[in-house]
Amino acid sequence: EMPDLDGFNEDWSGPELSILTVNVDPVNPELNESIKQFLTDSEIQLPVYFDPVGKLKSLFGVQEIPHHFLVSPNGDVIWQAKGAFNWTAPETERALLTMMAREKSPEPGLPVDQK
Repeated sequence: EMPDLDGFNEDWSGPELSILTVNVDPVNPELNESIKQFLTDSEIQLPVYFDPVGKLKSLFGVQEIPHHFLVSPNGDVIWQAKGAFNWTAPETERALLTMMAREKSPEPGLPVDQK
């Protein structure tokens, strides 16, 4: 899943969408090194944050991993999915474009589709 998410990040990341990942494994220097080696070997460019005490996991109420969120610019969770997710499926692109358009603030006096 990480290589697909990384490809998705390359195609979509920009001023309106940022993708980051969080590793919630407990502190383990050997495991952290193997994770970093996997990211290097797979040429994954996604930012990976380590949260070994699970602060973010607790804050977002995560019980299952992987768990994906789309957070609006004002901090609201507008979408989430549990388990593996197909980031390259056409329906994923359509759904994300729809959600992003809904969250985008229209300019005063202009309908959203004329922006």
